Amino acid sequence: MFSLVSGITSVALYALSAVILVQRLHQARTSPSTAVLAVSVIALALHASVLHNQLLTPEGIQLGFFYSLSLAAAVMVVLMMLIGITQPVQTLGLGVFPFAALAQAGALAAGGGPIITTDTPVMATHILISICAYGVLGLAAIQSLVLAFQHRMLHEHHALGAVRALPALSVMEKLLFHLIAIGFALLTIALATGLFFLDDIFAQQMVHKTVLSIFAWLLFAILLGGHWLAGWRSLTAVRLTLGGIALLVLGYSGSKLVVEIILQRSG
Repeated sequence: MFSLVSGITSVALYALSAVILVQRLHQARTSPSTAVLAVSVIALALHASVLHNQLLTPEGIQLGFFYSLSLAAAVMVVLMMLIGITQPVQTLGLGVFPFAALAQAGALAAGGGPIITTDTPVMATHILISICAYGVLGLAAIQSLVLAFQHRMLHEHHALGAVRALPALSVMEKLLFHLIAIGFALLTIALATGLFFLDDIFAQQMVHKTVLSIFAWLLFAILLGGHWLAGWRSLTAVRLTLGGIALLVLGYSGSKLVVEIILQRSG
């Protein structure tokens, strides 16, 4: 009962954080919001307590489809808060907070899933780094959507309050590539630990995830190389970022959705 109440409260507070943020952006208020930070910190603390009860079992980590989404969302909130200490990332909350609310609600409604044993340090490290990589690249995907919106509004000469509240386009692009570079490094480590230390990474039930993750890695490598060597930016970065995260989502969450929910219900 405590987890249910905490989870519902967390969902409500994430939604409240998003509403406050939307109001501030509409009013073109650019300074960090103490109210948003306070509400979202409480939401995250409750979210973390619920995740602790949901994920940890004596046999290992319970990572069903919705539990995985909920964990990834919590990681994204944490990373957004940490990056926000030095970077203007408050607009990411427009995507992160609703996603966290929906993921938490889905986990509360759906229940458990398959249990992954973490009897070796390599397995635990691989899972942790993979989740962090998905979290950072998820933030990059949201940042790319904000950047695309800002780019379109500026080129169409719209002066909406939300656009006026955003940092300069060059700052937003720089932040996007910082996120991509960090996420790419984490994804590289995750793939390396999986390829070299895990025996079943190319097993039948894992091969699609592995192949799509490698394709996503290549796409992000091409994007970073194009940015540093040829100056790729703006909408090119947006398209390739969204393409890369789409491959990761399809490889991991998409397969879990099919196996755990669609096939289970049809069977």
